[in-house]
Amino acid sequence: GISGDPVSDPDRLIPMRAVGTLFRDVAARENCPDLCWRIIHEMSVADLGRYGLLILSERTTEEALRQASIVMPHFCSHERLDFAEGPEFGVVTSHFLIPLDPETLHQAQIHTLALIRSLLTATGRTERLFSAISLPPHPLHGFSHLPPDITRVATIASNGTLTMTVERSLLQRPLNARLMQSGLQDPSEAWERLPGAEVGFVEVIRNLVSDALADGPPSAERMAINA
Repeated sequence: GISGDPVSDPDRLIPMRAVGTLFRDVAARENCPDLCWRIIHEMSVADLGRYGLLILSERTTEEALRQASIVMPHFCSHERLDFAEGPEFGVVTSHFLIPLDPETLHQAQIHTLALIRSLLTATGRTERLFSAISLPPHPLHGFSHLPPDITRVATIASNGTLTMTVERSLLQRPLNARLMQSGLQDPSEAWERLPGAEVGFVEVIRNLVSDALADGPPSAERMAINA
């Protein structure tokens, strides 16, 4: 029920559950359990609209992940991305606030995992990117369809949360200059910095309502379907 083209306008509000269902059904129909891994490339973060530009405006992966967690509530109402920094490792977690069936959840989480991996490879390092990964498995294929550098460190996440542990030394490396250049574009109106762990659902929806105004007056019914 949303007008406009989210491909040409990546800041459009789109229904997350419908997107997850699309990924799940295409992956099953094409016998491609790693679909959401395959579709991510080195410039995919830049394709995320204003959210991606803000992430790539940072100097290091550590700063980029911190920014991603802070502004995530402006980008998605039903996924939380958190980044915790320690003396030797940084830990990134992703979890969803709505129930997803195991296949949809797996596609959604390997999509996030692949995006984080693309940021880490933007430092020029391509091996030993993750020290540990806890990931919801595919209900039929487990982790067998994922590359060896992932399966070597992956364990099953029974709670549906994706957890990625990364060496601090890697997080402090600078991002590729070409990627950072894409983040220097004007992201237009600046987003208020809302710490993802502290902002509630009502505040998130309030920030997203303005993005739906081009489609007509928002209603509780439409927001419940589309958020």
